Amino acid sequence: MSTHGEFASWNERPVRVVKEVVLPSIPAIIGLAVDLFAGNVPGSAKVGILVVGTVLTVVLLYRQLYRPTLRIEQQYVTLLLDHLFKALHDRYRERHPGQYHLRLNVMLVHRTWALRSGRRGGDRRHLRLDYVWGDYTEAEREQQYRVDAGCAGLALGQNQQVFFDAYKAQEPRLGLTATQRQVTEHVNSILSTPIYRPNDAENQSPIAILNLDSRDLISESGFGERRLQELLVDYAALMGATLQ
Repeated sequence: MSTHGEFASWNERPVRVVKEVVLPSIPAIIGLAVDLFAGNVPGSAKVGILVVGTVLTVVLLYRQLYRPTLRIEQQYVTLLLDHLFKALHDRYRERHPGQYHLRLNVMLVHRTWALRSGRRGGDRRHLRLDYVWGDYTEAEREQQYRVDAGCAGLALGQNQQVFFDAYKAQEPRLGLTATQRQVTEHVNSILSTPIYRPNDAENQSPIAILNLDSRDLISESGFGERRLQELLVDYAALMGATLQ
């Protein structure tokens, strides 16, 4: 006859399996999925997305059932995005060889509710560099960008992919503050791509912006090329599944 203690011990086994086996394996599994996604084998991209979706479903169920701390959850999101950043970086350079400078970041959409005349006046969306891959300074990471400010802000405000080239831009630092102009003056080309939740079938509400930027002009970085822009759209879809 089972005692209450034995039942409790049995009931905790799924939790231990998830915590001790599944979660530590996620980075390696995601790495495999990204390799499949980026591969040239027909159908491999769909398999990669399926693997990512399965892993993230397990993580989501664990999160809903057992409420891990925000710190632990953030650690896993960072690990997953690091794998995706590296895979995208390598894939981009494979498709566009050269000696150009390249960095990647994801800016999450943050909302601050403003009170006007004692009533809620609407949300003020802004962006921050929440996840980065490359030589970003602390000053860069401290900035907040409002909707329609800079390349990422335009991508958010217009809900579409946007690129920037300092050589051709009539207003090189559109809508930026003096401080933001100063800390980004070394950036000469940017490609910003909206990220959506997987269940946002119509791509109506971005949850983040994926950015590639470079000290080099777009003639070197290639951000204006359609085939490279499409590559970012694909990886933005994987990042949306990770961030949801």
